[in-house]
Amino acid sequence: MSAAEAVGVAYSTVWRAMQSDTEFQTAVNHAEMRANELVEDALFRAAIDGNVTAQQVWLYNRAPEDWRDMRGSASALAVQTSPGGPNAHNPQDSVKETAAESKPANPERVVELSRCVRESG
Repeated sequence: MSAAEAVGVAYSTVWRAMQSDTEFQTAVNHAEMRANELVEDALFRAAIDGNVTAQQVWLYNRAPEDWRDMRGSASALAVQTSPGGPNAHNPQDSVKETAAESKPANPERVVELSRCVRESG
């Protein structure tokens, strides 16, 4: 905990204080939530300002059913289509079915979103 270091105490001291003082624990929890809000706000501003990575992080976390990082998914497809695997009847059909079932993050949508944000601002 960097806050403990900032005031020159060991994290264990803060932890013990949190265990014995619910008011202190509540204050620490509120401070952590506020810090998270500041980071969320900064991430949102970066996304709106056209930072594609920030846009991806925001979308992956806020709408995971529509946006997810599919890098590395090829290995999952390879396992499903391996000889003797669960889809051994026709591996090419299995790859098509699996690809159709999942909606990968679309880099073109991210870039287009970035362009629209920049043009509207």
